[in-house]
Order: sequence, then structure tokens, then C-alpha cells
Amino acid sequence: MNRLWPELARWYGAQPAERPELDAAKLHALPANPAPTPLGYGERPTVRFAFTLAAWAREPANVQAWREISAAHGLTHDPFADPDAHFPFGDAAAWGLNLELSGNKGRYFGWTGFVE
Repeated sequence: MNRLWPELARWYGAQPAERPELDAAKLHALPANPAPTPLGYGERPTVRFAFTLAAWAREPANVQAWREISAAHGLTHDPFADPDAHFPFGDAAAWGLNLELSGNKGRYFGWTGFVE
């Protein structure tokens, strides 16, 4: 199968998919919570991103595009004025699957039957 999909892509003129970035120097790292690891040893997991919305919001082309849109539509709030205050919430929402909280406490307090 690893040869089928590139060949089909070539037939239809599709661009090959890019490989994920593996160079740690080019990635943004977000350490997980400071709780000890489940077995008490080893490294805590780290979530790595190829880009963040806060970094995207600092790009001059995006700031200029927002200014044009806000002027055209009469918007007064400018989230690009302080990207570090607004855009990390979008990163947490978009990539939060690795940062989800456990549902154990809710189940323990009666949301469903639960044994830990």
C-alpha cells in the first residue's frame, strides 16, 4: 500500500503529502503538567507543534489583512494588538486533545458508575 497512494497521486496530478517536521529546533514545545509520571519515572510527555496561532498572528501579512477586514466591516476589537493574550486559547482548543483533563473525578462524584 505504501506505493499505491503515491502512484495514484501521480496519475491524478496531486502533490505528494509533506512529511512531518522532525527537527526539534523548528518545533514549538509545550511541556505537559508537572504531575509525576504514572509509574514514577521517565520523562513527562511534551506536546510539539510545527506552528502556533500566536506565531501566525505576529506575521505582518496577517496583521495587515486583519486591519483591512476590520476597517471594511467597522470592527473595533484588535486581537492582533496582543497575540500572546488572545491566540494561545485557539492553540489549546485546536490541539487540546493531548491536554485533556481526566473524567475520573466527575465519575467518582456520581456522573456514572465508576471504579478506579
